[in-house]
Amino acid sequence: DKHESVVKALENETIIDAESTTMLPPGVFLSSERTRFQQTTVGSIFCQMIKEEREIDAAIVNGASIKGGMTYPDGKMSYAQLKKELPFPTKLVVVPMERYQLDEAIFFSRTAIEDGTDPTLPEIPRRGYLQVDWDYEQQSRLGFPDDILQVAVPRNLLNGFCQIKPLMDLGKKLKKEGLFPSSDDYIPALDVIVRHACKNRWT
Repeated sequence: DKHESVVKALENETIIDAESTTMLPPGVFLSSERTRFQQTTVGSIFCQMIKEEREIDAAIVNGASIKGGMTYPDGKMSYAQLKKELPFPTKLVVVPMERYQLDEAIFFSRTAIEDGTDPTLPEIPRRGYLQVDWDYEQQSRLGFPDDILQVAVPRNLLNGFCQIKPLMDLGKKLKKEGLFPSSDDYIPALDVIVRHACKNRWT
């Protein structure tokens, strides 16, 4: 009916335009392919948008939470495509983390072999392969190891999902200190990205 057609039209509207926001270098495609194997431009932009919207130091999400597996040659992504990229809640929390802890978590997620994964594979898929914001990926070495950063991270990673040991250790430490975010203290990654994207489109 008429209302369904309006909703469908809105879903097909562009919500992310990487080229207009200068988030991508010239000649680099917007892509979410192989998020379990490498840093992707979609992962980088999603995390950058989360970082900027939350006004924090860094943002990370695990590769398995980004599901689209697509390349966007024109750098544009519709709302419907965004929902396909992020079909899960991906409950983000912001926690304090020393720079070296973040670096260790990123390195561990990209090198460790998860339980149940065949280590003889030509390429090792990693559900936990951490995607990180563009700023941190380019400038992580500019600070000091003991710098305290405010970092957005999916809460389930702190509870052991994907077995990223540095994040599991951090989660245990936060619980011991009474600083672990409460069960309702989170915001879905999709909501944060949509909020940021809409601001970009309207300004």
